[in-house]
Amino acid sequence: MTFPCASDILGVKVTWDVTVTSVWASSVAYEFDPRSGLIVRDGVVSAFYGEYSGAKTVRCNDIPEAVLVPLNEETTYACQAQYEGEDFSAPQRVTATTKGPGLSD
Repeated sequence: MTFPCASDILGVKVTWDVTVTSVWASSVAYEFDPRSGLIVRDGVVSAFYGEYSGAKTVRCNDIPEAVLVPLNEETTYACQAQYEGEDFSAPQRVTATTKGPGLSD
């Protein structure tokens, strides 16, 4: 059985397809797949600092607080890192994945 499930994340409605894979006694196993990707500005900045540890500053273009985007496709949103005494890095495009934001070269 598969059914949709919606949640509100920072004012954005995210829809998931939930599939019940097994039921045994009082235990239910399920899988879920998002219908679209979700970019959350604070998550992107956090991921960027994690990827570029030691960066003095991170700047991103106009990423909304939260926005739906196609899953696993590069978006127009991007961030740059700056290290002490250096210029900002080349922009890194953001991709929404099922494991969080991805950054491309």
